[in-house]
Amino acid sequence: MAISNIEFSFLLEASRRGLLPQEGSLLEFGEAEALIDAAQAIPLLLAEGQRRDALLAETAPDGMSQVYADAKRIYRALFDFRSYNAIDLLPPNHYRLQQDLNLPFDLGTRFDVCINNGTTEHVFNQANCYKAIHDHTAPGGVMIHWTPCLGWVDHGLYNVQPGFFYDLATANGYEVLLAVLSSNNMMVPMIPGQITSEIVAANPGIRDSLACAVLRKTTDEPFRFPLQGVYSFIKDAGIKDAG
Repeated sequence: MAISNIEFSFLLEASRRGLLPQEGSLLEFGEAEALIDAAQAIPLLLAEGQRRDALLAETAPDGMSQVYADAKRIYRALFDFRSYNAIDLLPPNHYRLQQDLNLPFDLGTRFDVCINNGTTEHVFNQANCYKAIHDHTAPGGVMIHWTPCLGWVDHGLYNVQPGFFYDLATANGYEVLLAVLSSNNMMVPMIPGQITSEIVAANPGIRDSLACAVLRKTTDEPFRFPLQGVYSFIKDAGIKDAG
């Protein structure tokens, strides 16, 4: 649940492509800490001007650790959000709800941006996590994910496969705006079927990498559990045979 150089590289790429909604409401699944220097990150996101100067001059509010405050400064540079909320196991406060993500919940509102910042891999009930992210994203809003894919031994309970977010998108009609493997050394497109054992062996730089995705929610349909894409033909064939 942090912003390190790996995550920042992905967010910077998404920002450069104009994929990050501006001036909206933001819900973070797990309150992020900044493991990078915000004073170095912010100039990469904003041109010189009053907004950049104001963010660089900020200090942590009373009672907030600097690493949490710096993460929010980076998010303001990225999204210029009008509101920020987080779901976490930490005690609740004016912006944070204490919630076990294994359990169903409903905040009664939806958000323009939902961020899974390396949180879901630590939660046993994966289905509940991704349903909650879907349910709390407004139609037309974006869901931003980063979670371990290759390597990251014993980091969390789960790693995902390179096709995971594409299968999730197919089941729910999401538009895949960006999908990459991001590591300390490189960033490569995450294309289903093209990240093979041979590719990984030939590119040691991605052996410890995160699956990172920006997905747009295009409909207001209920969440659907995905099938793994390579097996979806079995269901399709069964429907055709039945007809």
